[in-house]
Amino acid sequence: QQQQQQQQQHDHHRRHDRDAVLHASQTARLLMDDWKAALTIVRPSGLRTALHDTRVPQGTPRIAALAGMGELGARATAAVLAPLRHAKQYWALGVPPPSGLLLHGASGNGKTMLALSLACEAKEHGLANFIAVRCTELVSKVVGESERAVADVFHRARKMSPCLVFLDQIEAIARRRQGADDLATTSEHTWDRLLSCLLTELDGIGSKSPPGGGGGGGRPLAEQAIVVVGAAVDMGRLDPALIRPGRFDTHLHVTGPDEGQMVELFQEGLAKPMQHASFGQEECLSDTVIGEASRRLVQYGRTSSNAVSRADVMGICREAIM
Repeated sequence: QQQQQQQQQHDHHRRHDRDAVLHASQTARLLMDDWKAALTIVRPSGLRTALHDTRVPQGTPRIAALAGMGELGARATAAVLAPLRHAKQYWALGVPPPSGLLLHGASGNGKTMLALSLACEAKEHGLANFIAVRCTELVSKVVGESERAVADVFHRARKMSPCLVFLDQIEAIARRRQGADDLATTSEHTWDRLLSCLLTELDGIGSKSPPGGGGGGGRPLAEQAIVVVGAAVDMGRLDPALIRPGRFDTHLHVTGPDEGQMVELFQEGLAKPMQHASFGQEECLSDTVIGEASRRLVQYGRTSSNAVSRADVMGICREAIM
């Protein structure tokens, strides 16, 4: 008798749940906000299985919020985001959209942060997916594995297009060739093969005909919507074939900050900590104090062999607060 009662209760709950689901299915509506919320959670399967970084770190600032990078940020936006936004307008003018941006300059000046901010803008506006690659991790001691790793990066980018690919420390796989020499070592031949693979992949993401062009020569828009951003410390170490127009069309030299940019960096580095009541905000954030610190750093950079980088300025802010 007890088992019969439990079975009756179970059947009652099942009928109740079924009626509730049926009622919800008849009254529920799928709104655009539901689709937008789902898109923030679900990612392409290629992004979920990629071995490289496919998410922009939380807290990455927008281009407009990058202190001391006004002109550089505008030029980088024009080189990377404009081809993704206005590809058809480029073709209407008879020119293919730019497909590459090379950031070069000393370490600590914000090349990686600038690239991540571009990716943040692209993902926020739904322009492109994102793949970040540390090129040193592509190099393998196993013959053929490095070339396969490079090809896999671009294979994933094509599957997830439109896509923004960031190649950090690109000089690790694109060093200048030493020329054809019968006495070259096996290691030198490996670097040449790796560079040739990279050049082939870069040539494969662009097209000299518009999408869906006449005569069947055009390629679908999705196959072309790949923009590559590379970062290198010394552009002189890169092979000339890599930096020619058609592969990396735009070169931006990310230099150390000048006096005006240092003022912006100091204001950014000190603004949030100085909101605490225990700090003397008026005294520490005064234009006199920040301006004098900026002038001294600029003078030090001119007289020293080591230029002051943006990371140095932020480090000074942290050290002063501590």
